[in-house]
Amino acid sequence: MKRAESELFIPHRFLGVVVGDVSVAPSIRTTFVGKRSTLSVLCPIDNFIIQYNGKKLRAIGMSDPLNDRVSAVASSSSSVFAAAGTRISVLPFCREITETLDLGVPIAQLTLIGTQLIAIDSDSGIHVIETTGENLQKNLHLEGSDTFEISAICHPSTYLNKIVLGSAGGKLRILNIRTGKVIHEFQREFGARITHLEQTTALDVLAVGLENGEVFLFNVKMDKVLGAFRHDAKVTNIAFRDDGESTMVTADANGTIAIWDLEKQELLGKITGIHSNEINCLHFISGEPIMLSSSLDNSIRLWIFDSADGMPRELIRLEGHSKPCASAKFVSQNEIVTAGKDGSIRKYDVTSLTMRQKLGSVGPGKDKKGTVPSNGTTNITTDVQNVAEIAFGWQREAAWNNVFCRQVNDTKITTWQTRNNTHGAFHLEHDRFKKKVDFIDASATALAVSSCGNFVFIGYSTGHIDQFNAQSGRHVHSYTSAPPKSSKKNSKNRKSKSSSYINSNGSLQNDAPAADSPITALSVDQLNKELMAVDKDGHIVFWSLATKKPVARMFKSGVQLGISAQCPVNSLVGVVSITEAGKEGVVLVDTICHTVARAFEHVGPKVNALTFSSDGKWLLVADNQSYVRVFDIVTSQLIDVLLFSKPCVSLSYNETGQYLATVHEGERAIYTWANKEMFAMDCVVRALPPNYVPEWDAGKAWKGAANTKQDLLAAFDILRQMNLSGIDFQIRSLNPKTLPIFFRMLLEVLKTKKNFELVQSYAVTALKTHRSIVWSTKNGNDVASPEDEELTEVLEEFYKYEKENWNELEDLFVENMAVVQWIKNALL
Repeated sequence: MKRAESELFIPHRFLGVVVGDVSVAPSIRTTFVGKRSTLSVLCPIDNFIIQYNGKKLRAIGMSDPLNDRVSAVASSSSSVFAAAGTRISVLPFCREITETLDLGVPIAQLTLIGTQLIAIDSDSGIHVIETTGENLQKNLHLEGSDTFEISAICHPSTYLNKIVLGSAGGKLRILNIRTGKVIHEFQREFGARITHLEQTTALDVLAVGLENGEVFLFNVKMDKVLGAFRHDAKVTNIAFRDDGESTMVTADANGTIAIWDLEKQELLGKITGIHSNEINCLHFISGEPIMLSSSLDNSIRLWIFDSADGMPRELIRLEGHSKPCASAKFVSQNEIVTAGKDGSIRKYDVTSLTMRQKLGSVGPGKDKKGTVPSNGTTNITTDVQNVAEIAFGWQREAAWNNVFCRQVNDTKITTWQTRNNTHGAFHLEHDRFKKKVDFIDASATALAVSSCGNFVFIGYSTGHIDQFNAQSGRHVHSYTSAPPKSSKKNSKNRKSKSSSYINSNGSLQNDAPAADSPITALSVDQLNKELMAVDKDGHIVFWSLATKKPVARMFKSGVQLGISAQCPVNSLVGVVSITEAGKEGVVLVDTICHTVARAFEHVGPKVNALTFSSDGKWLLVADNQSYVRVFDIVTSQLIDVLLFSKPCVSLSYNETGQYLATVHEGERAIYTWANKEMFAMDCVVRALPPNYVPEWDAGKAWKGAANTKQDLLAAFDILRQMNLSGIDFQIRSLNPKTLPIFFRMLLEVLKTKKNFELVQSYAVTALKTHRSIVWSTKNGNDVASPEDEELTEVLEEFYKYEKENWNELEDLFVENMAVVQWIKNALL
């Protein structure tokens, strides 16, 4: 997803994505250090490549961003080749880009045969590229044919300079990549699109996977089918064991893995329900009974074949949300809990790519009293639900459940515990939704946790508000606008279980709702004295938690109220207001004075999410037009606008104010942002026009860029006064448009013949940090950008003055050494 730096925030990293969401197979790379070999998995994600250790599936590296989304990856022991758009980039260590080659046509597939890189473009054209020289050299180009659309490619073992091409029409060809001639075209037609070609452990035999689910073992030398197998869906990948066992493993688009005995040509078994989407990679580690599988469901798994029946068992699993993320919330300084549309609840550490944990999956329990199995949700077979909201209380994290999730179109609230990373032992649901048919379409619409962490408050679409005990899950109280029926029996059983609210005939006692419209938001003040309830018709009611009665009411006609967010350090609560004309705004309600403290009108057409900063100074509002606006609460001024390529649906600030987490529509990743005010000393907060709209070209937005010599020297003085972390943050925040200005500043300082060593340190740090920008190369077909030309010019001038200054210092060193040596040798 595309995102840009703003005035107050800079992109930090993304979490939760293991495999990309397009059908680009990961590349398996083996590198050698002496006699030891290391296996790594290269997974393309958007315009990055993440490298995982093949033994433990730990992330060990990430490439520099490519110019476009990665469409194919190939690798050898010495280099990694990535296709993005029309370009092929070379990444020797899967980090910095050292070379690029523009083919002029979008690239669909890459295959490496020795030192020859075969690229198949979107028009079925074939490009043969030599990789051994200093630069990539295109040796051969064959234009595509309308009658033969290339859908699969394979290099048969021992076939020198030969490749086998599979077409969408079900035909095969053998092509010589040195001469560019078609050696042979098989007359046999397989009757469906060829989706995968794989070399078997036997010479001359290839496995052919088809779109209709069939798999054939085909002898290319004899033009003969040796065996046939069948899947229930499109075959996406095939792999063979090479440790002495005649086993073939196939995968299809439904995520099913089938294991076949080639000697008996029979099915050993199937693995279903593990991968929920298309499997795009199957790979056996050479000489070992260990297989790696990856899928578009955002997971990678290692399997070991050590059972007597020939079936594998799962060894290691690395996964994230298989469907887009729906909500995220910080539960500590660095830990964030996320909920996806796949129903899974996960926890990530924003400071580490390897620290991740799955708490479980949302689903109704089958145990008595509405409980679920104590071992989590691995045995739940019902369909999972989409989580709409997460509520968290840190006070009782060590004692009992402290995370509560509200599902879409459901009255149940699931419970979780972040200390043990497990599913809670019960659900929260009132008996009225089980007994009365009138509430069959009811759903929970609001959720809040008390400041002490002992109680959970739930609002419903029916206007009811219930209070539950977080430790036991017992229903405590139902807030109602009607007075309870006076009854001695009821007064005696006031503290009984929730079943006492049900009469013998099945009706409920005193079950009047708290509001006449759906409850849209709930919040509890920090002193645990009042519960603020917001309904859709514009009513705000403050309930006393001690007497269970309303203490204040607020109402504005002609306005509907929506979601809310509570400030973590004061008594303000932000509530979304919607006028009759459909215009949305945000009002800040003071829960102590029961008044409106602030009102913000220019928040976008529709508000998707809102939150407060950790210090309570800023209000962040996300709209449906891919903007996140930051308002200063004291002055009611707009101070920043973040721009994304997709709308933000959830926001969360960590407790120390260092990071902001955003979740976006259709994205499985959680994006984190660093707060510049926490790291940069010269971060200037200034008011922006109410209708301010940022642009993707960040270079045009630099209003305070230094131009004159005095400005550059003043900027250097500001940088010199910062601490080490602030200086490092400033240097890492440079982009291709500001890097020339930075070196221009160092050049002006060099001309003053002061701070020579400090300039050297800043220059070395900048060159190491931005090496991919500084050392980028251009071939004859590329035109250097103005930023590249400016950077080259200023670096050449910087080198000239640096050399002159060093020569002067060197002359002084030599002179001083000569004087010192003369003094040592002189007879005084």
